[in-house]
Amino acid sequence: AETAATMRTNLGVSATADTPTLVSLEGLSLVAGDILYATAADTLARLPKGTALQYLQQNSALTAPQWATGREVLTASRTYYVATTGNNSNSGLAVDTPFLTIQKAFDVIFGTLDLGGFDVTIQLADGTYTSGVAESGSVIGSGNVVVNGNATTPANVIVSTTSASCFVAAAGAKFEIRNLEVRTTTAGEAVVATGNGSNVSIGTGMRFGTSAGRHILADYGGFVDAKANYS
Repeated sequence: AETAATMRTNLGVSATADTPTLVSLEGLSLVAGDILYATAADTLARLPKGTALQYLQQNSALTAPQWATGREVLTASRTYYVATTGNNSNSGLAVDTPFLTIQKAFDVIFGTLDLGGFDVTIQLADGTYTSGVAESGSVIGSGNVVVNGNATTPANVIVSTTSASCFVAAAGAKFEIRNLEVRTTTAGEAVVATGNGSNVSIGTGMRFGTSAGRHILADYGGFVDAKANYS
């Protein structure tokens, strides 16, 4: 019922009254996958297409949609690699692109993944790691998180911290450590599970070196599960 002139004013499009086909939206530079939304009664804006795993949500002002990044849902078990020669900007998904710190691997697993029932292994290369892990909260999706060192020579992989604990599970975090040695200097415990549901499992090949604090501490409903002999 509108004239061609009215349609052109309201939408910024090329159209005729008898054939109201949108030919272009002037000035929006659309590409495949973009989304249009209203910023006013007669004004359209462009939201550029998102990336894989993103989903739409409303902004805090309730004036426009925006992209948010969802968790990756695993479809198979996965290994992340960590080395003293690594870089936390790496993907951690291959031996030649390892993370630098164990905490970075935990941040990725607990912060960006839905395990979907699959297990994730953090494989440590030989060397001495001077920072440990302090993880709080449960992983998303049922599955196990395992930190593994050198199964043949566990003494080749050492987590040695100063004024900090080596491995801390808090507020329901759960993971297993195996085939490595833990030490602390000045202060800090070797292994800590604190808070209801928090659990650190001690797997095969674990070695406890000199510790400024306790070797094993479980409190406030946390527990440490020794699944194998340790030294």
